[in-house]
Amino acid sequence: MTNFVLLHGAFHGGWCWPRVAGPLRAAGHAVITPTQTGLGERAHLLSRDITLDVFVQDLTHLLGNGLPCTYVACMDPEYVTLAGHRAFARAQPGWGYREIPTGHNPMITAPDLLVALLEELTA
Repeated sequence: MTNFVLLHGAFHGGWCWPRVAGPLRAAGHAVITPTQTGLGERAHLLSRDITLDVFVQDLTHLLGNGLPCTYVACMDPEYVTLAGHRAFARAQPGWGYREIPTGHNPMITAPDLLVALLEELTA
């Protein structure tokens, strides 16, 4: 069994992952789908003080510091991936980095491909 944290992008919340979280849970994995501060059901916390640092703090409180993880960038040829996100993920000690051609919202466009990649990473 593997623990997964599926983190959404902008304009989403933890609620957007059922087509990915469901199959992973059915396979016996633990899946957490948090919502970042100021987004989704936590939109009431939105302020000018919400920065990337706040999102990192959210994850650090949830996961602890230094846990290994893999950042999966979901690529779309027509959408320029934010270079800062990729650089951040690649700079974290112990993190892996993978890219898959699923478009910006893999939980909608290619949930089966994303589930297969995540299960492959646990093997």
